[in-house]
Amino acid sequence: MSREIGRFKEFGKLATSQRLVYIDPLLSDIQSPSINPFYFTLNDERSTHLMAQEIIKILNTLLQDATTSSQMNAILYPCIRVLLSRNNSSLADLKRFMNDKQNQDLVQIGLQASNSIIRDFFENKFQEKSLNVSKHAIEMRLQ
Repeated sequence: MSREIGRFKEFGKLATSQRLVYIDPLLSDIQSPSINPFYFTLNDERSTHLMAQEIIKILNTLLQDATTSSQMNAILYPCIRVLLSRNNSSLADLKRFMNDKQNQDLVQIGLQASNSIIRDFFENKFQEKSLNVSKHAIEMRLQ
């Protein structure tokens, strides 16, 4: 199957052919491959914005049956931006971000964000009680 995918027209051009990576899940009996969308080395504003948008699209696709609301997406975006700015973030951190009993360190990073819109969200909106239902819904969807 991987050889067939390699022949897709999308990978026929030199620029995109360099983006195709084969991963053999059977190389090891004790380890399995995984992809962490939060492992992100670019730090510029545009790249971080685009990556946050892509992660939200992926989450919306994966959680298709559990529909996400626009309010959930409005919460996810600044949280994902914070997670992209720190080393070793994961989906578990995103889940933890939604729990006000466990997220103080993450909120603190948000309060120090260089982007004023992200910083303002954590200063003025994130702790509002009106967001608790949406944060809980996100947390449950990430189980």
